[in-house]
Amino acid sequence: MCLVFAVLIGYFSGIIFSSSLSDPEPGQQIVYRAEHVIDDLVVDPETGAYLYWTAYDAGFIARLSVTGNSNSTSHDVIVSSLTSPRALVIDVINRSLSP
Repeated sequence: MCLVFAVLIGYFSGIIFSSSLSDPEPGQQIVYRAEHVIDDLVVDPETGAYLYWTAYDAGFIARLSVTGNSNSTSHDVIVSSLTSPRALVIDVINRSLSP
């Protein structure tokens, strides 16, 4: 099992880490370094292949593939022009994403 979490550093940045819960000596691995505030973070519940988060200060929802290289600097903005998004919900039944 893997735990994914975000850590805010200051007010204008954030880092997404992963950590294995099955490792007897778990360590943290940087998955993504953001240039914006990461306010909410969810993992795709069906595949676990994507992380979604709200960028509070930038007004968007982003997606990052976690199946590729770690310490990625590339993400996809999937919803933009939002006013201070703070929370995120994945509706698995209707296959939709809502801020």
